[in-house]
Amino acid sequence: MEILSLSLVLGAIFFAYLMLFNLQRQKLSYFYNIRSLFYLWFLIFIFLGYTRIITGFIDTPEAAIYRTKISIVASSIMALIFGALTAILSHYTETTSVQDFLHEFLKRPYPPLAIYSAICFTVISVAIFTTPFRIIQLRSPLTGAMEYAASYRAWFEYLLVMMGTAALLYPCLTISRLSTKHKLPQVRKSLKIFAVCLIIYTLSTPVLTILREYDYAEYELVYIIHTCLLALMWYGFRKPTVLASFFESQIAQVSKEPLAEELEFDPSSDYEKVILSLVSESKDLGMVPIIFTRKSSGIYANIPDKRRIQFIILTPDISVPTRGSRESETLLPVRDISLILNAVNEFTKHHPEKTLIIFDSLSDLILSLDFPKTYAFTRYALESLESRKATAIFLLNPKAHDERIVSSIRSLFKDQLFYNGKEIEIIKLSSPSFEPAEVKEEFSWPKEASLKKSS
Repeated sequence: MEILSLSLVLGAIFFAYLMLFNLQRQKLSYFYNIRSLFYLWFLIFIFLGYTRIITGFIDTPEAAIYRTKISIVASSIMALIFGALTAILSHYTETTSVQDFLHEFLKRPYPPLAIYSAICFTVISVAIFTTPFRIIQLRSPLTGAMEYAASYRAWFEYLLVMMGTAALLYPCLTISRLSTKHKLPQVRKSLKIFAVCLIIYTLSTPVLTILREYDYAEYELVYIIHTCLLALMWYGFRKPTVLASFFESQIAQVSKEPLAEELEFDPSSDYEKVILSLVSESKDLGMVPIIFTRKSSGIYANIPDKRRIQFIILTPDISVPTRGSRESETLLPVRDISLILNAVNEFTKHHPEKTLIIFDSLSDLILSLDFPKTYAFTRYALESLESRKATAIFLLNPKAHDERIVSSIRSLFKDQLFYNGKEIEIIKLSSPSFEPAEVKEEFSWPKEASLKKSS
């Protein structure tokens, strides 16, 4: 193998490793539930790169046969992976893992995915049990060196074209549509870049096979394109989504300290939209939002999609826990602190890392009970959340209380934020290395707003 060819393959492998690093770094992201599929795709790509290097140094017809068969099977599996992750993002959105997706797909198959998968499995079977190509010698367009390469039978070329067309019509087109519809700007950007890369990746190899008409091999040019595409994908996925930045950056590591914050707000602002955005993205991450609130709350009234959200309705009209109007609603007496605290404990008992507690609000609790009971509840709740490493946001309206009460509540929290209607101001953070993420207007916060430390 020539040095130039080796460098091109190693460059593509390098950016594939960078993508794996990015995926590992983003523990919380919109792509969390399909992260394992991304891992598998890039690992197969890396495997193909190493296969290309090894067989490049063993340039014999036999090595070319094995390389071609491995490439066809691996590429078809990669196509299947693209189909699966597209289905999870677009159709099986309620699934939180690949295992859940496979279970749902077998229970209620999605026709476009079923047809697409059938074509890919056909290609895999043909490549394993037959040899639908012959080995010829082609010249490298960059180095001029001769190498052994596969020339596909006409009928198998038609089958490959069918698989490529199916990839364009299903994964590529679907992800392109998702990139224009998703409400989170960072996710839209990542999806747009991913869609463009997926389309170019699908078209690059068949288009460049035109070089074979002139006795040139396309492999080196394909790796140049793949390296550029992986670099572009790395750029698109280098930043986590807003919720990931909000929690991962501020609180260092989930395993080291709890994600419990006090968020103060101006009641005349649109603070509800901030919480609605966090709830929406937490659902995208596979988390389950648990919202303690009132039926008359602006947060409860403005959540358009109440699926996969557990509501704990605090009301003075009952004395015992009661089933709400929805299966996901539980009514608790607002004056019974022990029952509310028990609800916090129960909902964070199993998989606390996938639970987002939102308490709306401490101000309402103070006004419904009194300050000493609310203070005691908050302290015990924070101790429980800290022991379980759960994620929680406690809302407080500082204008509804005197300074002594506000200061006492603040003293319970390591991390305090204030939303003034335009931007988030940091009152206190336990993590001094926090670098705030820009907040976009599509996320219901003003475009020019960003987290800034209050003076």
